[in-house]
Amino acid sequence: MKHRICFLIPQFGVLPNYIHYFIHSASYRNSTMDFYFFTDQKIKFSKFIQNVFVVNLTFKAFNELACKKLNHSFVIHNAYKLCDLKPMYGLILEDYIKSYSHWGYCDYDIIIGDVEKMLRINNFIDYEIFCVQQSYASGPFQIYKNEKKCNELFKKSSSWKTVLNEKSNQLFDEAGDVIREIWKGKDIKECKGKIISMTHLLKDEALMESLKIKVHMKELIKEDFQDNTVLTFKQGKLVSNKTQNEIYIYHFMNRKNRILFNDHLFSKEINQFQFTRYGFTLSNNFAMGMGLILSFIKRLEIRALRKLRTMIFN
Repeated sequence: MKHRICFLIPQFGVLPNYIHYFIHSASYRNSTMDFYFFTDQKIKFSKFIQNVFVVNLTFKAFNELACKKLNHSFVIHNAYKLCDLKPMYGLILEDYIKSYSHWGYCDYDIIIGDVEKMLRINNFIDYEIFCVQQSYASGPFQIYKNEKKCNELFKKSSSWKTVLNEKSNQLFDEAGDVIREIWKGKDIKECKGKIISMTHLLKDEALMESLKIKVHMKELIKEDFQDNTVLTFKQGKLVSNKTQNEIYIYHFMNRKNRILFNDHLFSKEINQFQFTRYGFTLSNNFAMGMGLILSFIKRLEIRALRKLRTMIFN
């Protein structure tokens, strides 16, 4: 691939342990992808990882930058609200993507497999916007061609300023308040919602044709997980023990907040790892048990600090 993609990941407040597993999986994509964290936290990882960068920025400074770039005054009240801004990152953080052919956003509660292979077999270069979900814009992982028409596409929604003025997350990056109807099988054109989301824009054939934006929408991300499944990450590939098939992106959003979920990492040097119903594992049962306890304590800490931050901003 002759293109290079810059993934933009603003995140503020205490970071969960599983971020290190994400970084490790992302490090294998160094031939085509860079990952930029914008954060007020220190992130320590192996010195051998060459495609992950940390930009130190306070929550307030990011909010001020967003207001300036978007030419609109608003307040980001909590980290979850950042999801609404994802389609706007190409404009907000435009100074960081100038040398890239594409930019994207992704969550870090994912494990990245051989994404280059996924992009290649799905003719990535033929599209201006690449989604990994079929029915709606993909919040956990999406790529845009670094062109003004894509970077400012969100402005085609009459709702974008209204969304920013709301304190809570409006799911603008996905399908807004009609997303549950889409999960049940409805087409977004059959749904009446309060806002015009990114899915409304991407599914508007006339709009996309007028802008000459070709959109890829196909289910390429995996989120369901059966308890007897084991996923093994090794040398940049993620494989399921049940099917022996490769998984390109696994999103563990439905498991990370369970009481019995291990995301503790005893060493920043990772060679390979497995993901089971109890979360991540590297070695023996004793390490797993200690990891579960330490992970639970860490989750309590994160929740307490996030609640405190929200109270301060409100």
